[in-house]
Amino acid sequence: MLALYHALKKSDCSPRDLVWLKNKGLLDKVLKDHAPYVLGEYLHELFVHWLSDYVNAREDVVIQYIQEKIEIDVLSADFIAFCFEKNISLDKNKVLQSFEAHDDISHQAVLAELDKLEPKESINLLGFGLGTGYYEKIVRQYLLDKKIAKTVQIFGYDPYADLSDKEIIAVSQQELDTEGGTKYDVIIARWVLHHVEVKERWKNFITTLNHCNDHKGIALVVEHGYLSNPYPQDQTRLYKFLVATFDILANIGIRPQNFTNTTPPGLNFYVDYLNNDDFTSIDQGLKIPHDQKTYDVGPDFPTQTLWVFRMK
Repeated sequence: MLALYHALKKSDCSPRDLVWLKNKGLLDKVLKDHAPYVLGEYLHELFVHWLSDYVNAREDVVIQYIQEKIEIDVLSADFIAFCFEKNISLDKNKVLQSFEAHDDISHQAVLAELDKLEPKESINLLGFGLGTGYYEKIVRQYLLDKKIAKTVQIFGYDPYADLSDKEIIAVSQQELDTEGGTKYDVIIARWVLHHVEVKERWKNFITTLNHCNDHKGIALVVEHGYLSNPYPQDQTRLYKFLVATFDILANIGIRPQNFTNTTPPGLNFYVDYLNNDDFTSIDQGLKIPHDQKTYDVGPDFPTQTLWVFRMK
């Protein structure tokens, strides 16, 4: 993230100065002048367009957020409303293509952690908030190709997804709340937890972790909007604002039905990013002896952070 502020400094702007956000040419330059920045041109141009238009139209709301009078979930709801009032339209395939390099960075970090697993006959892989299970199927194939396991069974916990896919065994809330039962060798939560309301976030996830195989099981959490290194409050709030607006645009492009199936659009879309205190919440609730580490895997914006929990 520091590179973003070096770019701001070169432009004689500060995190509290909205001039660079209101001017599309300056916003484009600030983003492109810092590295690494790997968004494809299509998504980059849309991000610049919608973010700048929003700040110009709703400067009062953005200032309230910067001044800590409202929080990111309120700002996000306002940004979603603005986008749909302006009849936003994105090309799903072009959004996905723009996101490929960013996506691959965290994917390679996940694979590097999986490479450390000891080979075994079979692996139970659980996707927490897995959606369609597309990513978990990619991971399964990798585990098979690398001969880390001879068989891999995918399980899925996602109360909002259609888990009728016969390749995935749906896991219910009741099963997670029950001690014993299936043990999972690999648990993956990818870009999920910041979309779960805080009051619900840790209960379900910690319960899931406690079903991890206590003999060298692993849980991998990929997040963005979270920075493992602390920064001044105004910089952190600005960073979360940028990530949230990017996050919303990417989701509108990839999953527009999640916004248009409610009135107003995006009524159920929630965003609130993690922080260092969340490690304490997990440690206090995780009953299995474990080691943990966290590190930013990039790019600089929007960064991705990998949390790794290895059971002893």
